[in-house]
Amino acid sequence: MCSDVLCLHFYARMWVIEYAIRKRGADPVYLAIGDSITEGADLAYLCGRKPINAGIGGATVETFATTARRLADLAKPDFVIVALGGNDALRGRESGFQERMTALLASLAPWPVLVVPLPPGPGVKDVVKFNTVIAGLDGTKAKPLDRVETTDGMHLTPAEYVGWQKSNAETLPVSRT
Repeated sequence: MCSDVLCLHFYARMWVIEYAIRKRGADPVYLAIGDSITEGADLAYLCGRKPINAGIGGATVETFATTARRLADLAKPDFVIVALGGNDALRGRESGFQERMTALLASLAPWPVLVVPLPPGPGVKDVVKFNTVIAGLDGTKAKPLDRVETTDGMHLTPAEYVGWQKSNAETLPVSRT
């Protein structure tokens, strides 16, 4: 389960994510699956839905191959946001990326899903290649960001998170009521 993420961090984040799901109350929610960009985001309510931040620093698509569906089954979200691929790009895992993403999205078929392209940070090579694959996937995709400022070549500055979340909100696969 933690073959591509430090196990201690993976299990700590899974505990936090599952705790947030258990404490969600009666509020309608959405589930945001992603890597450190998602984990570090101060996710906003979208369409009246409370966020459950399921970001795990270091995560790849493989990290969520089996856990995404389980988390969605537990959370019962109105929709799911999938923001993965940055660590796949950093590790040069282009081969099989489309198949891994397709399988992940298929596991989430019961829910509307929004796939978020990689932010074009200068520290992530092959962003264009990975975003081309994401653009070719079935389903709703957020508009790719043209340019971003980062803290370290990959992670968005606080100001850039605003644009990232706005792009996601503008293309949600659910009613905005």
